Amino acid sequence: MEHYTYLQTSENKRNKRILYLGFAFVFLALQGVFYNPFEIPLIITGNICILISSIETKNKEMILLTLLMMTAQLTRLL
Repeated sequence: MEHYTYLQTSENKRNKRILYLGFAFVFLALQGVFYNPFEIPLIITGNICILISSIETKNKEMILLTLLMMTAQLTRLL
């Protein structure tokens, strides 16, 4: 049933929007094409969005991966 997007509830769609917003924030913070003075706030906000989405779906692998990547990203920038 997960393959049929028209059967998804609005909560699942909202959860995916939060996840993709988090991915976008992290991407914008880590890309090196232009100078971004908001790198650290974007990384933190993006990873928190990914964590919220992962916690709501009870995806333990994504929670662990996000925490590890958040640590790696912040230590790289600081």
